[in-house]
Amino acid sequence: MPGASGNFFLAGNRIQQRTCDGSPQQQWFLEDIGGNFFHYHLVNRMTLQCLDDMDGRTTDRNPVQQWTCNGSTSMVWGLADVGNPLGDQIINERALVCLDVSDGSLQDGARLQIYNCFDSQGNIAQHYTMR
Repeated sequence: MPGASGNFFLAGNRIQQRTCDGSPQQQWFLEDIGGNFFHYHLVNRMTLQCLDDMDGRTTDRNPVQQWTCNGSTSMVWGLADVGNPLGDQIINERALVCLDVSDGSLQDGARLQIYNCFDSQGNIAQHYTMR
């Protein structure tokens, strides 16, 4: 996920999926920030920046990026246990939509975005598992 300059630490780097290789830039942790259902920052272990709904937009296909953690609701996420064996869903507080892989791609480099939450049983692009 480095920017065009190759800098992993650049705020605004867009988030993409990659085959897991154990590198720290692929590791994220949950930071409990309190509150109701939506109460987490997803923080990159290498950069210590938060997963952010770019520009706080609420429209489908809006990209997500890493950004310096702050009080914005665009970087507050909730975990939804939808009872699916594929995993749970991650929902953005501001937009009330799911974290999603663009076009349901399975390819390395596919960008992550926000998108309306589909039927909890049918869309693998909106499910995650914790390891």
